[in-house]
Amino acid sequence: MDQLGIASAAMVGHSLGAIVALRLAVLEPKLVSRLMVVSLPLTSRSINNHLVDFSSNSVLNKMFWWRQITHKEVQQEIEKVAETAIPLSTQSALEIDTRNLIDQIQQPTLVIYGEKDSVIDPEPVRGLDGLRTSLRPIGLTESKHFPMLEEANKFNRLLKDFLETSDDLYGLSLKEEWKRRTR
Repeated sequence: MDQLGIASAAMVGHSLGAIVALRLAVLEPKLVSRLMVVSLPLTSRSINNHLVDFSSNSVLNKMFWWRQITHKEVQQEIEKVAETAIPLSTQSALEIDTRNLIDQIQQPTLVIYGEKDSVIDPEPVRGLDGLRTSLRPIGLTESKHFPMLEEANKFNRLLKDFLETSDDLYGLSLKEEWKRRTR
């Protein structure tokens, strides 16, 4: 950011990347103007055991993961990832007190989660509702672990509205999708 002359920017992070974005916002608050975290593992117990045990080569673990990766974009990226990257990243996530990071965040923070996520349990994130006006969890009802792909229109609209809104995030809401009429 220094090299590009960017003093501050909005950050968006997904899953393990959401923890990275949170840490950046806490450690370098002047760099982060607002924060959107998606599919955030709020507690170590919210991470599915299959992700924690990913390093084992069991058939059950592989079957679990192939059921989660239903988008070709994700599959293409997963194929590029080093075999040890996911287990090492997960282990790092288990060692970080994400809830403590959330408590330290001062920037407007939108927490997006999929109501049907089987990788990261959304229940702990729901508990953030009403904590403060600059922190807002929103669940997408038809999404699993990749709400930005599974409900792309709603997700993109939320992101746009979030970037344009004031610090009071409770003015944000999911909008009904307009469908273009065709003959």
